[in-house]
Amino acid sequence: MSTSTLSYAASAAAPLQAPGTGSVRREHVGFWRAPFAAVTYREIGHVLVSLPVAIAGFGFAVAAVALGAGLLVTVLGLPVLAAALAAARGLGPF
Repeated sequence: MSTSTLSYAASAAAPLQAPGTGSVRREHVGFWRAPFAAVTYREIGHVLVSLPVAIAGFGFAVAAVALGAGLLVTVLGLPVLAAALAAARGLGPF
């Protein structure tokens, strides 16, 4: 089945619409203009700001799971793993 026959598939030629607004958002720029487009620098900034948060989140997740796995033979292991899962889900939106 081709994606062009699906009712919810966006057309490649159709402009993107911001949800909840009637405005049309055009984020697509040409190959040669991409290094000079503002959206390129916004995305680079997002990546550079998100990198330290991602590294800290990964380190926290590994340490919390290791602590929970080590304490699994005791009564404290399962609550520590549950708290680690809840905390990792809380870090998800960042």
